Amino acid sequence: MSGGALVDALHRLLLVAAAAAAVTGAWLLLAPDPFLRLNARLARWYSTQRALEPLERPIAVERRLYRHHRLVGAVLTAGSLYTTWRLATAYDEARIVAALRPDLPAPLAGALLTGWTAFLALGNLAALAVGLALLARPSALKDLEAWANRWISTRRALRFLDVPRPGPDRLVARHPRLTGALLLAAALWLAAVSWLVPVR
Repeated sequence: MSGGALVDALHRLLLVAAAAAAVTGAWLLLAPDPFLRLNARLARWYSTQRALEPLERPIAVERRLYRHHRLVGAVLTAGSLYTTWRLATAYDEARIVAALRPDLPAPLAGALLTGWTAFLALGNLAALAVGLALLARPSALKDLEAWANRWISTRRALRFLDVPRPGPDRLVARHPRLTGALLLAAALWLAAVSWLVPVR
C-alpha cells in the first residue's frame, strides 16, 4: 500500500469514527433510556477461554514421525537443499529492492530484505541438519524434541484479558447525557480534523 492510499484509508476511517460518535452521542442526548436498554442487552460476556479450549489440546506426532523417520528426513533434506540452491542462484536481491522502492525507502527495503535472506538461509541450514539427523541417527534429536515439546498455554497467559470490565458501561449509565455531549464534541473535532487535513 502506497503512502497516499494509506492516508486516504485513514481519512475514511476518521470520517466513519466521527459519524459513529455523532450518532451515538445524539442518541444518548435525546433518548438515553432506549440506548442503555440496548447496551445492557448487547453487553453479554462471551468467554474466549472456553471457545479456544479445543485449540489448546496438544497433538502428539512423534510416533508417526519416528516410524517414518527416513522418509521425513529425506523430504526435509531434499527440500532444504533445493531452497538453498534457489536462494543462491535465482534470488535477485537488487530486483526485489527495486520493486519495493515505491512503498519503502531503498535503505529500509535493503535492510529488511537482508534480514529476510539471513532468516531463510538459517532456516534452510536448520532443516538440513534435522533432515540429516532423521536419516542417520534420529535419537540425536531426543534432547531437542524434549526442549521443543514444552507446552505453553496461551489461555493461561492471556487469562487476564478474559475478564469482564463493566466500568465504562456503569459510567455511561450514570451520566448518559454528559457522555453523549462528549461524544458529539469528539465527532465535531474529528470532522474538523478530517476537513482541515488535505487528502489527495
